[in-house]
Amino acid sequence: MAAQSIASLLVSFIPARSYQQLYEKIGYVLEPLHVFRVEQAQRSACLRRALGDELKTLFPEHVAVIFTRRGKRSILRIDDTFMVSILFCRQEKTEVGYYWAVQPAPAERDCIPLICLLNRRYERVLHYHVFPKTGNWKHRSIYLNSPLLRETVRLERLSDFYVTVKRLWEERSTSEQGLTLPPAFEPK
Repeated sequence: MAAQSIASLLVSFIPARSYQQLYEKIGYVLEPLHVFRVEQAQRSACLRRALGDELKTLFPEHVAVIFTRRGKRSILRIDDTFMVSILFCRQEKTEVGYYWAVQPAPAERDCIPLICLLNRRYERVLHYHVFPKTGNWKHRSIYLNSPLLRETVRLERLSDFYVTVKRLWEERSTSEQGLTLPPAFEPK
């Protein structure tokens, strides 16, 4: 009897296509915060796909979108030469106002980051910025007048993306080639 009701529940779930709808069918009430976060993650995923598609359309010969194993994150491969990570920065509230939280994935810290400052509902990107490299920091808070934001190149239009990242890559490559190692690290 129990197996039959579980099977009928699963059959009725197939058209529902979401866990939220399944929970509703069995009478479980989700917390509003959980529902909001799930919806926020879905909006973020849609926005990430749309951004990758737009950049591929603008620069079909230069930009390829690569997804991580689980498909949650995407990285842009530029001219089969270097990578650009996409950092969606959510807004956080403090007692004095809002800031954007920047959290690069550890595996992407050597990539050139495309910093996307999102609105509060994760529906659209308010500003695009490109930074030469995040380095070893794990988390940064960005305000509109932040010193970190002044070190970035703000993209007025996405059509400026390719020229900007290409220039930053060339500057970074040139400066890294010109670095001299301390005596303890020089090859013998």
